[in-house]
Amino acid sequence: MIDLDHFKQVNDNHGHPAGDLVLQRVVALCQRHIAQVGTLCRWGGEEFVVLLPHMTQQEAYQRMESIRAEIAMHASQPQVTVSIGVVQYQQNESLLHLFNRADQAMYTAKSEGRNKVVGL
Repeated sequence: MIDLDHFKQVNDNHGHPAGDLVLQRVVALCQRHIAQVGTLCRWGGEEFVVLLPHMTQQEAYQRMESIRAEIAMHASQPQVTVSIGVVQYQQNESLLHLFNRADQAMYTAKSEGRNKVVGL
């Protein structure tokens, strides 16, 4: 699960058109990183879910770290960062539980200072 850090401030300080442009640039960057191996879905306002069905948790973590680093370096103006939670599907796990764990990992990244990937 990916969440743009302090995105409300982007909209408040630069306007919604600038916020929309930031979202478009982040989505384009994410899609470049996962195009052949996964799916990117918008989950909410500035939250996204990435499904990487054929990767281990470590591989997914590394892929998300690449995305995080590139966004932090130069994804857009105004500058944004992302907090990312990475979890692996457990046998017989409900989707609700899977998404709740991903959300928990993402909020752990936020509570640890943002601009971070956390795997649970």
